[in-house]
Amino acid sequence: YSRYQAQFIIIGDLPNFSVYPPKYIVLNDLVQSPELSLQPIEGSVFGPSNRIIRELAERYAMKIVEPADLFCEDDKAPVCVVYEDDVPTFLDTNHLSAQGSVEVGGKISSSLE
Repeated sequence: YSRYQAQFIIIGDLPNFSVYPPKYIVLNDLVQSPELSLQPIEGSVFGPSNRIIRELAERYAMKIVEPADLFCEDDKAPVCVVYEDDVPTFLDTNHLSAQGSVEVGGKISSSLE
């Protein structure tokens, strides 16, 4: 890391959902709700893989960006925002929408400063 005078950023996993977020959005008639959340598949947020990623980042003094920190709350029974301000944040069960990508990109950019 420091030997190359480079800055490395590790990007953590996205949450995975068992329900297709766009279908969930339509089924829940979001005309009246500006935000909608889904519970991710157990262990896909704040789970073992993200713990390992955090340990590696700490060991090698690398920065880490965890998308789940932007969209999910409560590491015991996480709930993740899939729709906010009339815009979906997830495209399908484990891919970000354009808006979700912009949010993660902003977090990556700010970690470079």
